[in-house]
Amino acid sequence: MKFAKITATTFAALALSMPTAAPAAKPLPTVQTYDLADVLNDPSLAKELPAGVRFYFGDKPAKVVRTIGPVKGSKRTGLGKDPSVSCRKAMVNLMAALARDVQDQGGNALVAVRSNLFNAPTSSDTQFRCALGEKKVSVALTGQIAVVE
Repeated sequence: MKFAKITATTFAALALSMPTAAPAAKPLPTVQTYDLADVLNDPSLAKELPAGVRFYFGDKPAKVVRTIGPVKGSKRTGLGKDPSVSCRKAMVNLMAALARDVQDQGGNALVAVRSNLFNAPTSSDTQFRCALGEKKVSVALTGQIAVVE
């Protein structure tokens, strides 16, 4: 009997100390689509990409001599005043990192490149997707390392 009384008392104390409402859930990130040309045609961004590595987004044709293997990656950066600038910066940083992987594995191109936010690939020859959170933006890509003509 004494054990049951202690358990009931302990249970009542715990129940009273618990919050009555669940904590608010974080809002889901907003996904925006941006033009690849804005990254590739911006001299300040394009200079970040290693020379000698080509990118073939979506279904853009490439004369593949040899496929080396799959690669994927993601980058996050702080959300600045202009989300499009932050997304372009994250994109070029990711492309530069993947280009170094291509070179390290003996390739000269990344083919069949797709946005891969939340592990859900989407294909476009001209655009990429960027997730905008409360304080950060993120981009993710997947593709095949290859040697092209």
